Amino acid sequence: MKKIIAMLAALLLLGACAAHASPTTEPPLGSEAEHPALSAAPSEEPEISAARPAPAGEYSAYAIEKIREINDKIINREIVESSYFYYISDNEELLGNVVRYNDLTASLTGYSTMRAARILIVLFELEDENEEPFVLGSLGYLDFSEDVREKINRIAKLSLYENSGKLMQADPELAYLLESDGGGSYGLWFAYWHPLYIGMDNEDMKKLFLEYFELEKTLFSQLEEMMG
Repeated sequence: MKKIIAMLAALLLLGACAAHASPTTEPPLGSEAEHPALSAAPSEEPEISAARPAPAGEYSAYAIEKIREINDKIINREIVESSYFYYISDNEELLGNVVRYNDLTASLTGYSTMRAARILIVLFELEDENEEPFVLGSLGYLDFSEDVREKINRIAKLSLYENSGKLMQADPELAYLLESDGGGSYGLWFAYWHPLYIGMDNEDMKKLFLEYFELEKTLFSQLEEMMG
């Protein structure tokens, strides 16, 4: 019996020693072992995307199509909507030129519309209900007949091109008006339409038109490069 008791005591002593030599492997709460992310090396900062198109030469087919649409809008003298700016946002110079193009297109269209209205008042000898000559400042746009408004719009649109005189001569809507126009200075108005040629009447507008036509060339060159 004494031997058995001695053996049991020895086994208990060995178990206690083993427990002291090999502590539990379960990590304490909140330790690095429990949360590997705490012990891992710091990860690199996530790459922040600028939400811009790829660098030149790497644009998607869809982005190139949108850039081509911008090019077409400039050819047609249309305002480029701001929703297109995203596709050229990685080229700050180009984006600035498109914004300037929009500003000039709006200003020069308004100026050319007023000039066209003055010309047609004289050419058509337009009169008000009292049979008095129309005075532009007293007229609203809708006071002109639909036919005259269409001609005003057409002239204003073509005025945004450097060779506007030739474009007016070749335009089916304006050719008859120009060819049947009487003599005198108004018989040649379309050939000397731009302030580029009659700059003495508005030197500031002459500068804007010159800037506009140079900007057009720059934009076509920039857009062509982006389209590859």
